[in-house]
Amino acid sequence: MKRINIEPRPNWQQKCEAVGFHFYNMYGEPYWDETACYYFTTSQINQLEAATQTLQELYIEAAERIIQENRFSQLSVPEQFAELCRQSWQRKEEGRRKKEKACVV
Repeated sequence: MKRINIEPRPNWQQKCEAVGFHFYNMYGEPYWDETACYYFTTSQINQLEAATQTLQELYIEAAERIIQENRFSQLSVPEQFAELCRQSWQRKEEGRRKKEKACVV
């Protein structure tokens, strides 16, 4: 990865606002930095994608375990929201099963 210093785009704050990105400043400090961009090799992109996929799988596994073992209170999730999480998870699972069946044609 190589950091490349650049000039900020003209009116970059308005461009952020136009796409709904309203928190380019947080707590009086800049959050979004327009003074640099980064160059990645194909190999580096592939490594990032693989790591991202692994993290996604771990997040799904953790969520499933939280739901199956009813561990919401350990995360300070109020029970009324825990039920919403369960329902959302169930809908996602049903969607995944439909996709899997469609792929096995």
